[in-house]
Amino acid sequence: MDQVNILKMVRSVEDQEEVKNTISSLLENLYKTGVNKTTQSKSEYEKKITEEILSDLNRKNIKEASDIENYLNSLLESLKNLPMVKITIAVSPNNHLLDMLKSWAEENLGKNTVFDIDTDSDILGGVILSTKKGLYKDFSLSKKLNDVFAEKRKEIFFQT
Repeated sequence: MDQVNILKMVRSVEDQEEVKNTISSLLENLYKTGVNKTTQSKSEYEKKITEEILSDLNRKNIKEASDIENYLNSLLESLKNLPMVKITIAVSPNNHLLDMLKSWAEENLGKNTVFDIDTDSDILGGVILSTKKGLYKDFSLSKKLNDVFAEKRKEIFFQT
């Protein structure tokens, strides 16, 4: 696993923050206890990220504290530069939905994308996407229903 694959594990801004905190904790403890002694992660996700980082360090034979520090700082910088897409969905996402969103982003956007997720039950279903570059797409069920009702209103109005 390398940096790119570690970054692929980041699906949402919450994941991004958790990875950032994990890396910061590793950096904080690097010169105190060493990177291999800092696996006291809080969540399963943090444990998985820590294991992947340690595995990548071992695979690349990075052992010196200064080299580990450079690697972790580079990972932090890459993490900050991930493109973000704001989405609104009707329900709070579970891990399965986050994985599906991540797969969709990889297929359609071709890069590691982090989702800033809002929930709004008024959209009923589907998704509303917006990016910092100004892209806005409303694929919500409420919009589709409103469009259908607007068309039907026109048909009814013009038939009478």
